[in-house]
Amino acid sequence: MQFHETELPGVGKKITFKNSEGIYTVMILHHSGKREFYYLEDDDDDEPLFSTTLTSEETKELAIKLLGSREETPEDDAYDQMSLVRKKALVNWVDIKQGSCMIERSVGSAQDLSENEVSIVAIFREDELLSKPADDVVIYEGDTLMVLGRKKAVEDFEKTCKE
Repeated sequence: MQFHETELPGVGKKITFKNSEGIYTVMILHHSGKREFYYLEDDDDDEPLFSTTLTSEETKELAIKLLGSREETPEDDAYDQMSLVRKKALVNWVDIKQGSCMIERSVGSAQDLSENEVSIVAIFREDELLSKPADDVVIYEGDTLMVLGRKKAVEDFEKTCKE
C-alpha cells in the first residue's frame, strides 16, 4: 500500500491510500484527536461510499486491535484491568524527520533513551507496517513510530526524537 500525506493547516493531516480491492481510504487526523474516515471508489469522487468518525481513544483501541495485541476476548476482570491500563497509557505516532537523533538508531537503543519507559510497538515505513519490531531493527528518516508508554514518557520521547 502506498500512503500519501498532506498537511491541512489549522486542521491536522490527511492520509490517503488505496487497498487491494481498489477502495480509497481518506483519513483526516484532527489536532484535537478526532479521526474521520472516508471510503471512495475513485480518488476524485465527491461522495464517499461510507464514512465514520472515531475519537482519539477509539482510534488507539482500533490500532491495538489491528496490530493483534488482543486476539482473544478478555474475561470481564481482565478487561477492566486493561481499561485501567489504557487510561494511564498513551499510544502515539512519532514521525522521524530529517535531523532526528533517532535516524539510523536501533529500536532497542531508541527505547533505552527513554530508560525503557516507552515501547516502540510498530514502525510505518513507506508502504509497509513492521509490527513488534525487534531491538536490532534500524530506524530511518521518514519512518513513523507507534510508541506506547505513560503520557509523560511518550511526550519526552517525542521531544527527544526532534533533537
